[in-house]
Amino acid sequence: MNLKLEITVDVPVEEAFAYYLDEPSLQDWVPGGGMLEFTPLTSPPKRVGSRYLMVYRVIGVTFRSIAEATALEPCRLSMKDQVSGPYKRWHYEMHFAPAGPDKTRMTMRGEVVMPWGPLGIVAGWLGRPLIERDRQAALERFKGQVEARVRQAAGEPERNLSY
Repeated sequence: MNLKLEITVDVPVEEAFAYYLDEPSLQDWVPGGGMLEFTPLTSPPKRVGSRYLMVYRVIGVTFRSIAEATALEPCRLSMKDQVSGPYKRWHYEMHFAPAGPDKTRMTMRGEVVMPWGPLGIVAGWLGRPLIERDRQAALERFKGQVEARVRQAAGEPERNLSY
């Protein structure tokens, strides 16, 4: 299963990437829905070789794996790959690109190959909408939090987004 999700955040690419690297903030935006836990296993700062425990629940099955940062290019790219766990393949990329003045386009790409042969293909097909919704929600949380952080640092008042 290949995933591609995008979002534009209203902050410069340097601010978006800095927040992405802010490991204490991970638990505020990464988990949700199917992802139950995303915990750093290595000391900050995030770097190539940093490892993370990931716990997912998809269609009633809990998966635990360890991912490692395999690439980190400032303000441009972060990649992680599974180093242990149940997936036949788990690969994740987050791309950052300027999208105009004070805007960043973030593109998340992922490849997940479930275990279990043909049953894994069916499980991936059934779980895909849940995984896409879960990851899109994580990107939306990231957007809200990084934009609020930048506004607060600039001394701007908080926006009330409730209707």
